[in-house]
Amino acid sequence: MSEAEPPEALLWLLAFSYSPHDGSLKRAQTMVEVKAVLVLLKKLLRSPVLSAEDLQAAAAESRDRDPRPPLCQQLIRRLLLNFLLWTPRAHVIAREVLTLMAPTDELIHEMTGFLDQTLYRWDHLHMEAARPRKLARELLAELRPASTVV
Repeated sequence: MSEAEPPEALLWLLAFSYSPHDGSLKRAQTMVEVKAVLVLLKKLLRSPVLSAEDLQAAAAESRDRDPRPPLCQQLIRRLLLNFLLWTPRAHVIAREVLTLMAPTDELIHEMTGFLDQTLYRWDHLHMEAARPRKLARELLAELRPASTVV
């Protein structure tokens, strides 16, 4: 995450690739929401202290706006999971963040699916990501019975 604001074209591509059937109004709303989360994550990267509550706040809805569409919420959760996996300072709070982000069975299932997909892609791309891979496997082990962890 560079110091510059995320380019509009990149935000559009992210929103479109995540939900290609959304109309331009929904896509614009998704872009605004994602941009706000990315700006907050950049601030957290510079912060001397990183807390689970700060990351949960990044995923939380703003009270002064309409609720986020479900696909937008899911995209933001995936961005936050990627942040947890790739930010070494976030590794120490990852379990706590996951507990705050996934209070229901439905969200636990979503997080498990995302982590499974991520590990699958890394394996098939032969991607070297020792620390993020280890964390993803540990989080999977906590989210579901250890006997089903890949």
